[in-house]
Amino acid sequence: FYGESLSVATAGVPASFTVTCRDSYANARDVCTEQFSLQITDQAQTIQLYSGSFIGNTGNYVATVAGTYSLKISLGSDIKQFVVNVHPGTTSSASCEANGVSLTIATAGFGATFSIQSKDSFLNLRTNNDDVYRIFIQGADNEHYNARAEPAGLSPNTLLGQSTVSYRMSKSGEYSLNVLVASDGIGGLNLACHEDDSFLSPFYTATAGVDVRWASNGICQSHSGNLASTFARWSGFISSQYAEEHTYIANIGSATERLKLWIDNAWIIDQWTSLGATHLLATVWMVRDVMVDIKIEYKTIANFGSIELSWSSVSQPEG
Repeated sequence: FYGESLSVATAGVPASFTVTCRDSYANARDVCTEQFSLQITDQAQTIQLYSGSFIGNTGNYVATVAGTYSLKISLGSDIKQFVVNVHPGTTSSASCEANGVSLTIATAGFGATFSIQSKDSFLNLRTNNDDVYRIFIQGADNEHYNARAEPAGLSPNTLLGQSTVSYRMSKSGEYSLNVLVASDGIGGLNLACHEDDSFLSPFYTATAGVDVRWASNGICQSHSGNLASTFARWSGFISSQYAEEHTYIANIGSATERLKLWIDNAWIIDQWTSLGATHLLATVWMVRDVMVDIKIEYKTIANFGSIELSWSSVSQPEG
């Protein structure tokens, strides 16, 4: 028997291992025809929690509750046992819990905190401190605040999977508090292709990584008019490891193209009605490890176009 899944697995993720059958002279056989059985029990081997199956030379099982178990493989009266550690799965926003009075009430000018307990989709407590959150608080008059989730866990096993969020608002009133995790689409940018620069009704949408040849097959080419126009909007989130001023650099291919860029709802590049240059720069202060919005709007009336966006700071030079 060999394979990583004989000792470790992830909740909800199919696990498999391989069996090599041998004859009485230790010669390996090509195919196992024996009827193996597979059971996963508690460590005391008193309660069967999961059962598995064999297809040819491969054993398969799925465990959904994190913990340490006994994996038992039987062939008649012969039994082989392994100890399996099942780790929590990826973070599920629907399963996470937020706690604290500051979720519903706070005082202007005073600090407020609440906690987040990270869980997977099977309600297992996450034991890593690597979850990425986007926390956005918004009220009237465009009053808004981006908060950072600081891991509360300490090695080796205290408060793992918990984060503390702190914020302070300067105006009284009613606010909405939104929390997203990376599995909700943070990472990569969302692309929307439109018929015109009103950007009201996209005819094509996709979730894409940063480097995508979105125009090479004409997926964003407008269906209206005689010109091969392109109207595209990218939106998503961005964060930095450093609290310092960042320079955003946008390069577009030609004078027929236009660009607008927002960072954290601040309009920092506007080359829409006229174009002063094809190499565009803007600076903005970023707070360490805080997710903020990014939005790019782009148009061209040519058959081709290109846009490249990069950023740099003192601690992370461009390129």
